[in-house]
Amino acid sequence: MRYTLFAAGMMTAFSAAALASPALAAPPSGATQSSLQQQIDALQSQIDQLSRQQATQSPAPASSTVQPAVASWVNDTKFGAKMYFDATNLSQNLNGSKGTANGLGFDVKRFYLSMDHAFDSTWSMNLTTDFHYSSADGKSTIFVKKAYVQGAFSPLFKLRAGSSDLPWVPYEENLYGFRYVEPTVEDRMGLISSADWGVHAAGERGIFDYQLSVVSGGSYNHVNFRTRQPDVALRLGLHPFDGLTVAAGGYAGKHGQAVGGGPATRDGLLYHVLVGYVNDGLRLGGEYFNQMNPQTYKDGSFGGTSFPFLKNKALLRSSPNQSDRADGYSLWASYEIMKPITAFARFDKVRPSRNVDPSLTDTYFNVGAQYEIRKGIVASLVYKHDRVRNSKDSLINNEIGLFSEIKF
Repeated sequence: MRYTLFAAGMMTAFSAAALASPALAAPPSGATQSSLQQQIDALQSQIDQLSRQQATQSPAPASSTVQPAVASWVNDTKFGAKMYFDATNLSQNLNGSKGTANGLGFDVKRFYLSMDHAFDSTWSMNLTTDFHYSSADGKSTIFVKKAYVQGAFSPLFKLRAGSSDLPWVPYEENLYGFRYVEPTVEDRMGLISSADWGVHAAGERGIFDYQLSVVSGGSYNHVNFRTRQPDVALRLGLHPFDGLTVAAGGYAGKHGQAVGGGPATRDGLLYHVLVGYVNDGLRLGGEYFNQMNPQTYKDGSFGGTSFPFLKNKALLRSSPNQSDRADGYSLWASYEIMKPITAFARFDKVRPSRNVDPSLTDTYFNVGAQYEIRKGIVASLVYKHDRVRNSKDSLINNEIGLFSEIKF
């Protein structure tokens, strides 16, 4: 375009010079003068048109090589957050008397911040933090829950190295749909974790999916954990038709007890099965589990809850090699009555110590209604009942209040 403008300008200048030249001092004829004026007007029109075209063109950005790189990084990186919190009133009864954990409380059960970045179509990485606050002890904790590098080599084979979801708990949570109200039964009882450090392989094809994890067994909050013997977790899933999931899996290992210099411990062996159906606002499901040598705790707690009457009782193994067994089941259902209201209920029955204290049982249920405030924000009014008892003692927790999940 610059060359065109230059040529047009030169032609105009040449024409003007020709008219003013002494060699052509003789007055031109009327026809000649009219012809030259027409040529000059045509050239001027072309110059004006080219100038307008040049003015409408946007200049090339100075940082044309930097901006695409920044835009690519932003487009390939996803940020997210998820928070579970509740405001409830708890009434506790221990052997017919008022317990120690009573009254109103506000808890931030979980607050996750996540970043997922894709380097290309194969390689990616994830970082997810886990924050927790409990009004029971007034303490807050923060962990790195997930930190892994993933190679997605095919839909049937994705490999992760680092701390990532274990095969069972997150899988069941997706079917259950109300993790913010209560963890799934095995997670609630403290029998298995939802994530751990190790190597994880997963994939799916057609109606089949699987995950295999070889992990430390110390859970995700033990970052520098070392073990003499890794734990192994496996899940196989089938989806015979739309909405239906049938899965079976197992977990074998010492749950982080095989540490250098530590006492000898028995291997824990857990197997579980579940069936879930999710379609058109309806969720139905159930799970059964059986575990050899479940974890018990010397402070008299089980499943993350302290039971004072369990201290120094038969439930606590007299030696690390004493064998025990736990089993139980969980049933859940929910239905979207009308948008945005969903009714839900759940029932758990667990026998935590079949061999050492066969009379010990945990019976739990909840019932509630969820209201979807907007996309990413739900709140539920929930009633919970949990009763733990053996042949001599009983602990009952009744809780009612507001439970909510916020995510993006």
